[in-house]
Amino acid sequence: MQSFMKGVCCAVLGLSVAVCGAHADRRPVHVEGSTSSATIKQGTNYRAISSRAPLQAYYQNLETYFLKQGHLRNDSNARGVNWNSDTLIRNFIQIAMHSEYGSKSGMFYSMQAEGVLRRWKDPIRISTVYGKSISPTLKQSFSEDISHTVSILRNATRHNVSFSNKNPNFLMIVVNDTERRNLRPFLNKVAPQLSGPGLRAILKMPKNVMCMVLARPHDDPRYGYKGAIVIVRAEHTPRMRRSCIQEEMAQAMGLPNDSDAARPSIFNDNEEFGVLTNHDLMLLRMLYDPRLKPGMTIEQVTPILPKVTKAALNR
Repeated sequence: MQSFMKGVCCAVLGLSVAVCGAHADRRPVHVEGSTSSATIKQGTNYRAISSRAPLQAYYQNLETYFLKQGHLRNDSNARGVNWNSDTLIRNFIQIAMHSEYGSKSGMFYSMQAEGVLRRWKDPIRISTVYGKSISPTLKQSFSEDISHTVSILRNATRHNVSFSNKNPNFLMIVVNDTERRNLRPFLNKVAPQLSGPGLRAILKMPKNVMCMVLARPHDDPRYGYKGAIVIVRAEHTPRMRRSCIQEEMAQAMGLPNDSDAARPSIFNDNEEFGVLTNHDLMLLRMLYDPRLKPGMTIEQVTPILPKVTKAALNR
């Protein structure tokens, strides 16, 4: 089967991009998406956050707002939050077995609909692509955060995850806002099957959407995911950058939904937690338990979850 992305031969966006691989397959495909969006309380002085200041200032103001609320916590142990196996089962069903966004009839829309279990069976080959605006220092910071997250995901899932520019199927794109709006030629080359709703979602990404992942499943859901593209804004503060990378990469592993009830979890748009918590790592362990299979329905998954949850907690 053809990969979601053609081989990326150059790790910097621009005229020097080259594309490896076979002739482009442009058949319409089903794409699932997830975003990290800013959710602001009613009564907030929104003007200070939504001003026409440059995006870098906008995200700095947004981070300040979240920190004043005690959010963007970086304690993965989630001090002071109690949870148990019932919490994990409830949140797994909501986060792993529902989709946040999907595509249908050329439109990309909010779903929050019941789905089937999605995860990777294929080895994951990650390639990171940087816009020309990204300085060497900033590139190094992004690289360290991405590598750290890969280590977390690999340890939690025990899945084969590596970095490779040879026929990658998981593309990390780090760009500023101008570069993002002009990604169409690049995406047409490296992801020719990404068209319509997915492409528009990237090119028209509003500033309250801090990052985004688009994942493509195989035509047969029993084979899991075929490819993923993560978009991370270069304008983020270090804390928000790390949060975006950890959340979107984890969602691309097969936890596509967010839930207002999920706590303690990064998969909640209130941004209380800015890192993957120990609760989230349990969800990843559960997702990749061999008793669960891609394509399983909620009815098939639910009876197995107590044993899967116990194994994840005892690992």
